[in-house]
Amino acid sequence: MRQPGSAIGGLDSEHLRLLEVFDDIHAELSNDARQAELERLCGMLVAGTKKSFSDEEQWLARLDDRGLALHQSQHACFAMYLEHLVASSSSMSTGALCLLKDWLLDHVRSMNLLMRSERSVQTTGVRRDASA
Repeated sequence: MRQPGSAIGGLDSEHLRLLEVFDDIHAELSNDARQAELERLCGMLVAGTKKSFSDEEQWLARLDDRGLALHQSQHACFAMYLEHLVASSSSMSTGALCLLKDWLLDHVRSMNLLMRSERSVQTTGVRRDASA
């Protein structure tokens, strides 16, 4: 798990907060979590990821991106695993929590690269080769 307060380059405050919520849940699990606090944090995580995924999908739809269906499938799978994890919050696995956090971090980073690339194309009119 990332140490609280450590910087993760290139992420906006919304996504940084989602990663902090993962850390907060991990801390609660490590300290004999209060069920009410765990449920509150899990609710924040579910709502935050749903909003983030919805925003991504709307952006991809506006671009008429061929990867939209794949993203929707990935988002649905992540949401299913997260909701399963949240449903078993009293016996939540810290390993599963770390796995979901790592996936989300990688996903957000790749989306940020795609968004930067698209903004560059809109600004310059030049699309760079993905292998460059």
